[in-house]
Amino acid sequence: MKRVRPFALSLLAGFCAAYLFGFIRVRESAAHLLEKNLALKDSGQIPLPGEGHFDTLASLNPALFGALFFAIALGAGAAALGFFYGSFLRFFGDKARKILSLASFAPSVWALLLGDILLALALAAIFFTATSLGMAGEKLKGKEIIEPLAALLIAALSFSPILLSDSGGFITVRNAMVRAPALRAVSDFYYRWTLYPAESIKPLIGLSQPLAGYTNGFSRQEHSKISTELLSLGFLTVNGEKGVDLKIEKREGAAFLARGGVFVKWPEGAEAQKEAIKELSAASDKVRPARNAMLALLVGGFPLCVFGIFYYTGKALFSSNKIFRFAYYAAFCGVLLALGLMDNAKYLKLERELGQEELKIAFSSPDPVLRLYAARGAARFPVELENELIGATFDSILNVRYSAALSLGGSGSQKAAARLEEILRGNEDWYVKDRAWWAKKGP
Repeated sequence: MKRVRPFALSLLAGFCAAYLFGFIRVRESAAHLLEKNLALKDSGQIPLPGEGHFDTLASLNPALFGALFFAIALGAGAAALGFFYGSFLRFFGDKARKILSLASFAPSVWALLLGDILLALALAAIFFTATSLGMAGEKLKGKEIIEPLAALLIAALSFSPILLSDSGGFITVRNAMVRAPALRAVSDFYYRWTLYPAESIKPLIGLSQPLAGYTNGFSRQEHSKISTELLSLGFLTVNGEKGVDLKIEKREGAAFLARGGVFVKWPEGAEAQKEAIKELSAASDKVRPARNAMLALLVGGFPLCVFGIFYYTGKALFSSNKIFRFAYYAAFCGVLLALGLMDNAKYLKLERELGQEELKIAFSSPDPVLRLYAARGAARFPVELENELIGATFDSILNVRYSAALSLGGSGSQKAAARLEEILRGNEDWYVKDRAWWAKKGP
């Protein structure tokens, strides 16, 4: 049947359902993050995102913007998979379609069995709607699968140079966005808001600043000993339970770590303590279903979403002329090929091989991507290029600033430490602060 199926409507449904899911999750996460930031500030420690971001954390902005990442990664991917599965069912009769369409509820049943009711509702709404829209219409004939498969093959072959390049697909696209002023706003938006949704789906050991809070019953000596041990594993500590990610409780004379109803005894010895943290993180990881679903749909569903937009746009524009449709496919794929064949070798060479003089010249280049890779490459010479790295932390390009901050940590000088401290206590973007935090902590 020669008509355009409502693919756009499926994407809209998926986008809205996943956006609502993401809004709720990021809102909860941001509220907890604000409490954690205030607890760290009150205890005299530097919080992330910290100063300049308290009003943002208290507002709806993290949820409003962060939910877009869920809408794209979860919603678009799930909608595309559901729609193409429904379209595949059109090769079967009505009775078989109805029976096979029940498989669209499998992802939501999986989420429900793992205890994530909100995720189950979101997946049910997306997959059921998209599958129903995809399978609506007359039964398809076998030959009608040739054109979409041909278009899919053309798109896959055109996209392969990007994925197989030394710089990788994400880096290739990022470099193109940083280089083009018209697209740089998209790159800035990504780095400015991505850590908010990311924080909402991280396990305990993946949080930016995992925070433990003491309950009563610990002596000053015990408090100091456990705090030092936790700090060596990247965990900060405060007194009390406000804003913390886990509690340190005393039970029958022994210290226990507690989170979400899971208790793990705090052992002696660095290796045993590391294993205890891993055990607690895994056992209390209530966001694992959402994290796994987003990853699976981003990898397996989002490429189908991009292909679907490409394919159905061609059918809508040239519904009656197959030659024009394939000319459109070829033009679209030409853009992908051009992107994939962009020469990133000079940037990678600057990062991995070239010496101090070449890096110094690149730091003053008008090309923002050259400055970005100069900041990354300077990690090999952090002492010799300390002044250039400090200067790069003031660059107008966010990507340059966070790369420079991370590389600056290798200097080890008081001057570098002071600049990193200034970044952490200032109004800089969270992504830059995050890199400054890791730089200051050292390896």
